[in-house]
Amino acid sequence: MSNILFFDVTGTGLTAPAISKLLAAQGILANASNPQLIRMVTHLDVDRAGCERALKVLREVVTPRTVAAS
Repeated sequence: MSNILFFDVTGTGLTAPAISKLLAAQGILANASNPQLIRMVTHLDVDRAGCERALKVLREVVTPRTVAAS
């Protein structure tokens, strides 16, 4: 078993560095390995709730938002 996760963000419409920056603003650290690939590693002190929070924030970051017309 490994605590390292790599995932492709091509389908999000955002670059890996942009997603990494948005995650960092929410306290989730992730490294862009290249423009399309993100690497995340859990520490032994990160529990299931912490992983679920990271997933929730990731979903929020990559979910397209609509801008209301003024």
